[in-house]
Amino acid sequence: MASNQANATAQIASVGVETTASLRLALDQRRAEYVREQAELKGTEEELEAFVEEEAEAESELMTLQSEIGALKQRLREKEALLTRKERGARVLREHAGVLHRVREQRRRRVVKAWRRLVAVDSSLEQRLRRRMEEAREAGLAYREYRRGSGKG
Repeated sequence: MASNQANATAQIASVGVETTASLRLALDQRRAEYVREQAELKGTEEELEAFVEEEAEAESELMTLQSEIGALKQRLREKEALLTRKERGARVLREHAGVLHRVREQRRRRVVKAWRRLVAVDSSLEQRLRRRMEEAREAGLAYREYRRGSGKG
């Protein structure tokens, strides 16, 4: 019976060793799995932190770009306003130039008309002067004839 008991004890011990070994193996596997999961979690956490940092940088860059876009829009509005003022000024200048051209043209026409009238009057006066000089010469000749004829000459 002692041998049965020894066998049973040996069997129990053997089962116990196997069970302990099996439990240790299972425990080691669980530890390895746990370490792997922790490493994955740590990697995921690092990736998450990197992602959060990248997002913060992207957000900062976006804010900077939005600020620059706002400044560019403001400059564009200022340039458009300046261009509008310049266009308005150019239109006014063109209108003034048109008015000045019409005024100069009217003045030129008046000067030409006045000049023609002056030339006509001058021509008329010149003809009258010639006629009068001719008449005066004829009168002078006639007077000399008269004086000669009356013997006072």
